[in-house]
Amino acid sequence: MNNRDVEGEDLDYWRTTVDPTRFHAYIQNLDSGELISGVRVTAPPSGIVATSDANGLFTLEVPASYRKGKSPPTATVTLVFSKPGYCRFEYRQLVLNPGVNSLDIFLEEGTGTVVRKNRSLSNRGGWVGDEFLMLGESAGEESDGAHGEIFLLDIEPSSYQGGWMKCTRRGAKAVVKGRNLKSVEIYWYSTGTGMGLYPPGKAGPMRKVKTSPQEDTWELELPDLMTTDFWAQAIDVNGKTIKSMDLGNVGCNIEH
Repeated sequence: MNNRDVEGEDLDYWRTTVDPTRFHAYIQNLDSGELISGVRVTAPPSGIVATSDANGLFTLEVPASYRKGKSPPTATVTLVFSKPGYCRFEYRQLVLNPGVNSLDIFLEEGTGTVVRKNRSLSNRGGWVGDEFLMLGESAGEESDGAHGEIFLLDIEPSSYQGGWMKCTRRGAKAVVKGRNLKSVEIYWYSTGTGMGLYPPGKAGPMRKVKTSPQEDTWELELPDLMTTDFWAQAIDVNGKTIKSMDLGNVGCNIEH
């Protein structure tokens, strides 16, 4: 009898290490250096959440996965830090390796979203510094009432295991919810190809399947893929480019 589940998936193909990746840091105010308590730290789409304590310290554990017969596929995760009065902070492409991963986290007072992108995966023999971006107003804040927003990027159906979103059935769809969007496409970097060295993969345009005054829903059936970065990119009604959060490690319709 072969080792497969009810959906025909090889149970040994995805292996999760005994020791997860443990992210550990004191969260500080960028200007004053003051330690910040009560900061919510999330690791979407896993649903793993932590909160910094009275000393500004947080610890958050995320499973790390290995592939059968191969070296670790450089699985990554995005950590999101949020607290009222501070800019939302996204630390992207943190590598999932078993053990303790100490970070330096500084939050800036104000609104909007600050993105810090770990660029160590792009290192080809020399040190590469992280990339910082300021995305402006945070989601949900109104400006002219006609700017485009992406509220949600998800894959249905899927499950989360060992730092990966896994599509367990063929016909899985990328689902985007947003407003004031004219067109939406899906982009990704395939695992092992070297992020930034080649153009990303792309699929689309997505199809708008539902509309309402609050939000529209867009869908696209996904091809076979295994990614290290996976995001939606839209053009809004003003012609501006809007990007979603990066889902990171996605594996869909993988043949065994």
